[in-house]
Amino acid sequence: MIAANPFEGLDGFRVKRKDKIEILTPAEVERFLIALDPDWLPFFAVCTFSGLRRQEVARLDWTEVKLDRALIDLPPAKAKNNRRKLEEIPANLAAILAPYARPAGRVMPRNKIQRAMENAARKAGITWKQNVLRHSFCSYGVALRGLEWTADQADHDIRILRRNYREVVSRQEAEAYFRIGSIPIPGNFFLSRTIPPKPLPKESPSLGT
Repeated sequence: MIAANPFEGLDGFRVKRKDKIEILTPAEVERFLIALDPDWLPFFAVCTFSGLRRQEVARLDWTEVKLDRALIDLPPAKAKNNRRKLEEIPANLAAILAPYARPAGRVMPRNKIQRAMENAARKAGITWKQNVLRHSFCSYGVALRGLEWTADQADHDIRILRRNYREVVSRQEAEAYFRIGSIPIPGNFFLSRTIPPKPLPKESPSLGT
């Protein structure tokens, strides 16, 4: 018989509750982007499909968006960790940005980010969660391009990505996410916004009249 409790005086396990990563589905992302004021589309598209943090995109200038090389070149002074960041621009993001690109000037049109985000989320019927665009990018990026690519793009610790973002979504869902805005099909909202409709051909006069 044990006279004393051998565990007396020892600290118990301290379990910190970690909420599940909350993301948007591809359909929700598309509804959100559709609902945005067009002036805000480039800003939130970069937040959605690149690894840049929102505060970094807020400092981004069009001179740093290199569509011809499919790169965003963010200087150290604008990056969170004071390091130059070279971000790959996925094909769908390039398709979204191309009609809006300018030689220079801020990508963010004005300072009321929160209002623009909340209005679009409300119109899209989405309950907005903190950092949901970054969580979405990391989850879909890991599923489609892997841990190393996503860690490089998001400037994120690969161990955190492995722990929190693996198997959050399927590869099929990730493919759908990175197709948003890139496929010119009837009804695609980016196509209708960025490519003016062709005029209807004039009717030829009847030969018998």
